[in-house]
Amino acid sequence: SMSGDGGQGDIPGGASRSRQQPESLFEALVKPLVSAVLRVVKDPSSPASKRALGIFLLVVLAAYFLLRKGKSNNASNRGSISAGVSSGGGVTVKSEFEKIPAGHKVAIVANDTLIAQDDLAAACGDARQGGGLCVMGQALPSLLEVARCCDLYIITQCDSDQAEEAVRLALGEAGLYDAGMNPRKVLFCGTEMGRGSMARQLEPCLYIDTSSEVILSLRPFIQRVVAIRTPHNTKLESSSVCLSDSLADYFERARNVKHAQAQAAE
Repeated sequence: SMSGDGGQGDIPGGASRSRQQPESLFEALVKPLVSAVLRVVKDPSSPASKRALGIFLLVVLAAYFLLRKGKSNNASNRGSISAGVSSGGGVTVKSEFEKIPAGHKVAIVANDTLIAQDDLAAACGDARQGGGLCVMGQALPSLLEVARCCDLYIITQCDSDQAEEAVRLALGEAGLYDAGMNPRKVLFCGTEMGRGSMARQLEPCLYIDTSSEVILSLRPFIQRVVAIRTPHNTKLESSSVCLSDSLADYFERARNVKHAQAQAAE
């Protein structure tokens, strides 16, 4: 009866088109199995019992191979589906970068990470600054690679339509949209807590920000939280939060290798 239970346990996990199979399997496998067991129990030494024992072993072996084949087919189907998804949107991160979670959702706050906060403040206060923003040069290679490999969201804290338009223009001129970023995923908020609220809704695999308050509030909820070091978030130095001097320092392998080599030379 254990083999019968095992068969019934595996069958519902198969495709819906096999819903009529359990009854036929029960009749073909379980009934002969029960009959064979009863004959052996009644008279173990009789020829009929020996034949029944042979039937019992054959049924067990048949059931084992049928169930094993079914599991193998299911596993191969799942593998095909996974391979299809991977090949459909599959990307390979370039060798000079690391820690980029290819294919996953990444959220980066632009303030002092991609665009200098002083420039953003000027754009918020002066409508004539509409096209005066630009992405920090050192952040650009990593940012373009993230845009190419990941589902990228960029969040900017500002409080004017002019600043929002300037940010959109700066990202476009930097090549983010050409690299694959969806322009609709450029988001804006008016407060630091707005950053955190957006991040909680997005649930990214990786979140990068400069605000210590937002970073600490999100750490329990987001898999990987990274803080870009500024003079305003020094209290993070004593925490277990991952701190980096810049986006480039976090992502670019070549920079890290050179730094390690310089330390070794000293």
